Amino acid sequence: MFFLTIVAVSLLGMMLVFDPRMRVSASEALTHLYLALYHDPKDEPEAERRFDWTSHGGYKGVDSVKAEMYV
Repeated sequence: MFFLTIVAVSLLGMMLVFDPRMRVSASEALTHLYLALYHDPKDEPEAERRFDWTSHGGYKGVDSVKAEMYV
């Protein structure tokens, strides 16, 4: 049980990185030891292109996001 806790905390640490360039991607997270039981590369499709934020008003910066979150 203790081993699973360490592995889970390891994955959480990789996922909770503020800088998205340093954060683990979804496909990388699926290969982590904690999710190994559920990992099936044949049944994990990836998007052909990145999500386009412009259709949702675009990314306006940290201050704008904070203002929208706390309204």
